[in-house]
Amino acid sequence: MRFLLLAAVLAACAPDAPPAPPPVALRLESRPVAGLVVDGLIDNGWMPLREVSVPLKGGGPGEVALKAAHDNERLYLLAIWPDAKASQSRYWRYEGDLKWAKSETEDGFSVCWSPGALADAFRKEGCGISCHEGRHVYPGTGSGFLDFWYWGAQQCALFPQARDMWLRQGGEQRLRGDRQPEDSDNVPNVSDKYDGPSAFPQFRKEGDDRIVPFGRNLKEVTPEWIRKYWKEEVNIGREVPLDLLRARKGSRGDVLAAARHYDDQGKWVLEISRALVTGNSDDFPLGLGTVLFAVAVHDDSAGAAHAVSGPIELSFASAP
Repeated sequence: MRFLLLAAVLAACAPDAPPAPPPVALRLESRPVAGLVVDGLIDNGWMPLREVSVPLKGGGPGEVALKAAHDNERLYLLAIWPDAKASQSRYWRYEGDLKWAKSETEDGFSVCWSPGALADAFRKEGCGISCHEGRHVYPGTGSGFLDFWYWGAQQCALFPQARDMWLRQGGEQRLRGDRQPEDSDNVPNVSDKYDGPSAFPQFRKEGDDRIVPFGRNLKEVTPEWIRKYWKEEVNIGREVPLDLLRARKGSRGDVLAAARHYDDQGKWVLEISRALVTGNSDDFPLGLGTVLFAVAVHDDSAGAAHAVSGPIELSFASAP
């Protein structure tokens, strides 16, 4: 009896059992591969690597296929998702009488990396911890940030780069671009004189005028110029780009990306790559053990509507 009483007292004084571990994330392994080129083509080096089908929630495709590789210096991700038609629909369309309609949609893909400070919350919710009903929200008040890469079918069409950004935990709740020099990244084609574009291609080309580099072949357009020189009957319905494209430099240009849309197969193939360690304080270091990330597919979206994954656990295998 005394033994049973002592056992009961000890049990009552024992510390609480540790909480159950968070749900297991999907697991993806980065295997060592040499010679991969970021060009939107599925090189032979990808063929033997294990593919993981990642379910998505939200509008757009229901899943995306992912593979991962590294060469001890860079991480490479291959993403393939179904999409019957490529969307590059960021433009101004002239409707007459100095009026322009704006479209801001494109296909896109984003990757969100979690640092250790947010790992527990991220493991449960993925990028849901940073995006909720159009607002960026953060758990707690600790330090940390989310590293965020975005590839847009139109915004990233001319240069093989994604946009490298970050979200801070706490404080001002918005996406911030990584540091860059003044002559870096796209220029919004938005006038400060009226509701319309500030420039358009001086020499029209056959086909689409939406993907245009920032440079000398642009004509400044103002309401006064349109009234004096614009021929309404010719230009009704004309589309000009919403973005004047320019390469990203500095920390903003760390992430390589290239994609191809295969019309006959109804799918996007995207390759995306970054150095494992960039040395920049606004970049999350990779390759150091297991890391957590999530992905999203933006289908003909202005960014707000996208299909998101849950948390994915990425580990790095060493060479055999």
